[in-house]
Amino acid sequence: MPENFSLHGLVAGLLPAHYSARYQQNLAENLNSLLLLGETKARTLEQFHIPLRLREMAVGGVATPLAESTKAIDIWDTLFRSPRLAIVGEAGAGKTNTLKYVAVVLAQHRMPESYIRRLTFLHHGQAFDHLLPIYVDVNQLDLHTDNLAVFLADVLADYGFPNARDFLSARLKEGTCLLLLDNLDSLDTPERRTHLQELLVAYPKAQVVVASRTGDLAHAFPDVVCFEPLPFSDTEIEAFTDRRLGKDSPAAIALLQALERSSGLRSMAENPLLLSALAWASEGAATVPLRLQDLYERCLQVLLGDGTDTVSVPVQATVDREIKDKALLGLGRYFHERRQEQFDEEELEAAVEELLKPLGSLGEERSLLTWIKDTKLLREQDGGRYAFLRLALQGYLAARAIVASNRLTEMLSSYVDDPWWHEVIVLAAALQGNAADVVPQILASSSKPDEALFLAARCAAEAPAMPNEMKESLRDKLLEIFEIDDEMRWHRAAVCIAALEGLRARDYFPQLLRKGSVNERQRAARVMGRIGTPEWAAVPLLGALHRSRPWQVRRRAAWALGQLKDKQTIPALVETLKDEKEEVANEAALALSAIGEPAVPSLTSSLGSEQLNVRQMAVKALGKIGALAVQPLLNITQDEKQADDAVKGAVEALGLLGDTQAVPYLIRLLRAREGKIAECAARALAAIGHPAVQPLVDSLPTQKAELELRKVIVNALVDIGDPSIEPLIKSLDSHSASVRGAAEEALARIGASATEALVAALRTENWNLRRRIAKILGRIGDERVAEPLVLALHDEDPGVRTRVAQILGQIGREQEVGALIDAMQNDPDEFVRRAAVKALADLRSERAIDPLIQVLETPQLRDLGVAALSELGESVVEPLILAVNERWNPEVQ
Repeated sequence: MPENFSLHGLVAGLLPAHYSARYQQNLAENLNSLLLLGETKARTLEQFHIPLRLREMAVGGVATPLAESTKAIDIWDTLFRSPRLAIVGEAGAGKTNTLKYVAVVLAQHRMPESYIRRLTFLHHGQAFDHLLPIYVDVNQLDLHTDNLAVFLADVLADYGFPNARDFLSARLKEGTCLLLLDNLDSLDTPERRTHLQELLVAYPKAQVVVASRTGDLAHAFPDVVCFEPLPFSDTEIEAFTDRRLGKDSPAAIALLQALERSSGLRSMAENPLLLSALAWASEGAATVPLRLQDLYERCLQVLLGDGTDTVSVPVQATVDREIKDKALLGLGRYFHERRQEQFDEEELEAAVEELLKPLGSLGEERSLLTWIKDTKLLREQDGGRYAFLRLALQGYLAARAIVASNRLTEMLSSYVDDPWWHEVIVLAAALQGNAADVVPQILASSSKPDEALFLAARCAAEAPAMPNEMKESLRDKLLEIFEIDDEMRWHRAAVCIAALEGLRARDYFPQLLRKGSVNERQRAARVMGRIGTPEWAAVPLLGALHRSRPWQVRRRAAWALGQLKDKQTIPALVETLKDEKEEVANEAALALSAIGEPAVPSLTSSLGSEQLNVRQMAVKALGKIGALAVQPLLNITQDEKQADDAVKGAVEALGLLGDTQAVPYLIRLLRAREGKIAECAARALAAIGHPAVQPLVDSLPTQKAELELRKVIVNALVDIGDPSIEPLIKSLDSHSASVRGAAEEALARIGASATEALVAALRTENWNLRRRIAKILGRIGDERVAEPLVLALHDEDPGVRTRVAQILGQIGREQEVGALIDAMQNDPDEFVRRAAVKALADLRSERAIDPLIQVLETPQLRDLGVAALSELGESVVEPLILAVNERWNPEVQ
């Protein structure tokens, strides 16, 4: 209190700890009060604060590789980086509230003592358990103050700690003060900057965080490390909106819908100040959906510093309000037409001069420039360059200028295919209020149909006076986009469709899923599967699985849930495996497989279902999940308590997965459970393929009694095909007749693809094996073996030669007649010669007639020769007569 101030000044020196606590309490109470735009009742900063995410900047404002990190770096992390920090960001980026928040938290001793000790030890080599925050708006620094320390002491006095200079000096020397200096930009002269430089030199251990709009000024001080605030993310925007307007309140939903449909507004919402302005505009909006122009105008109102009108007139300004309004519109159009996002002061002056000429206001350039730079409409960047706080603001002013001059049609003709102008076109359509002429012109004049569709839909969504049939036509065309694979276009299309109805995508499509026609509901489910998130799409889609819904809707909903991959939906999808419509159950199985590992336990449990279709669908889903499902399935095959149906299902799924880990388990099942699983296990092994061949061959029964097992293993080996050939050929030499027989059967059934390997195997010295191979080749009867078999007619084993002759007769190729004639005439073994005669009879070649007639002279072959010649029919008559005439033989006659 003033009357006791001198007394407090005396006592403060004796009780510094008490007055330090008093100061911190008062500081926290003062800074913790936050008055938002449009509100009359203050809120607490600590309840409303959304921590900024910061990234480090190099000298010159270039982001370091740290900028690429996805990890959020908050102010508490940055304090470890250096004792001298600068937060460099545009107006409204949240710098001031961040400094105040740090001051409040430290003043209330809410940071752990361990944090303070680590921080002070890192920077000063000595750990302290306290850090005194001092928040200062250096804009209030008196021009005549030659010592910043005096000003800081005055700040402590303002918060109840008088005569604190000595106390403050001691704390600065030991490094237990944290100076939080806001509005560093106000130190706009070398003299004013000297105050801070002298303080930093006098107190090298002082920890300082400054807030500045440009990095140039911050880097003027030694050893300062700069951080820039990252724009608000979608999550942060939604969190702010919920706190400001109330979660899921009509105003909050309306604002979020506007941000969704307008990329320009969305870019502005990344700035906390502009987001607060947008929330203020939404709170008092008379129309829903919110009009873009109302939201932009409120942002301009805030940036220009006027509580009521779009364009304000600061006290020091002398420029006429109407001139300023026209100049602003012209400024937006001027730089947008030149495609400039940035401009230097000279370019800004040239623009202002050009804009004032037609207004008859030359001579007022300096006043207008001063006014513009004093507002928050422009942001000053390093190197003395400027830009509109957001490009969208430049575009909005350009759109207003175009509509005011009635140039929208002209602009469409020139810029319909130019993305630089698309946001301006949408804003112009919104300002005009009727897009009935704009939409057809866009669709007709654009050379890029897809982009034209999006642009036309956005314009239609912003124009209240829009024919319904035109909106429906646009919606139908946009829905077609979801039939193609293009994720980026899906999201844009969904936003446009919902915007045509004045809703967010997350509100419109669930509503359509509940209330639309069957076709519309299917489309809604498809869209939700394409762009939805579990947060808003899962519950409506689960509702669409109910048996009372049309089966087409149930099927599409199941598909969409698979796209969401939300494990919370697994129980409902497992239940849907029971759906009486196979198409729905099948889609549920595919959805569960898409969810993957989290669905495995439920699916493996479903393998024991009493319903066959449920088991089949569970098998299908598990078979598509992949390696993550293997071990749980193997566990089922080993569990003797599992029902046969459950084990069969696990085996089928393992076959679909094709994982080699399953082979030994499946081999054991060939003889387990009284053979009930054998056929299923063999099919699964066949599906696994090559890795299962040798284990299957090794499992062939050696006893004839196991005929059924032999059959299923042979079937599996035949199904595997070529990889089975070599192991089966080796098994032809088995000591077990049962194994040999199985191998012969399998190779014969594999057929033509086995012939090359079988012919090669004829080279074995084992005549028994050669006979078996020849027998198999005979069963195959493939023409491709004929030529290699001709060589085998000279095999040392007559049994092999006999089988080869028989095979050549069965194959029936004319090319082998000569070789068979030679065998018939010259082979030393009678059985081979007789086989050759029979083969020639089978071939019925006229080339064999004369040699066969000669055979008649050989008593051992005569009967076969007669039979062979009789097979040749009338063609042998004349040669026989000639033979008789040449050499009469009573026995033949």
